[in-house]
Amino acid sequence: MNATLIAALRWEEEALLADLLGNVKYRRLQEIRRLLALYETQPPIGAALDALIDGAQAAPPPGIPCPPQARAEEAAA
Repeated sequence: MNATLIAALRWEEEALLADLLGNVKYRRLQEIRRLLALYETQPPIGAALDALIDGAQAAPPPGIPCPPQARAEEAAA
């Protein structure tokens, strides 16, 4: 793409963003999106425990430490 066209598009993008940031409803929408993103990335609290209890999952999900007993069983297998 032509460098002049890219520069013009970036300028227009910045102008539109500045206009949007001046809008209270847009800022509120962004804050709501940030808040929802906090909850969307976290798995349900009981999901990992249910899976471990049911034996449906050999290893815990990322971020949950593996109990020493499970590590010993994995090493023996």
